[in-house]
Amino acid sequence: MTDEQTPKREPKTRKGRKMTSKISTKNQITVPVEIIRSAGLKPGDELDFRITGEGNIELVKVATQLDGWIGSMTGIYDDFDLEAERRAWEERGPWAKL
Repeated sequence: MTDEQTPKREPKTRKGRKMTSKISTKNQITVPVEIIRSAGLKPGDELDFRITGEGNIELVKVATQLDGWIGSMTGIYDDFDLEAERRAWEERGPWAKL
């Protein structure tokens, strides 16, 4: 599912929490935790900043190289017998030349 297809979830605000943030003197902002949770983001996620209009910025999670590979190699090991491979490994030993 691409970012464009991801359903938008309205964040739930807890009592006493604001859904706004100010830009600091170091040009930093704090994203409210409700926004982060609703977007399904977690620490370490990389975000891309996009200007969508004057005064509007969109943050989009950057897909990692691994994301493109996940699930793309199905069927490769359908005929692989893991138990037979383990038995052969035990018979010849881990240091035997193939």
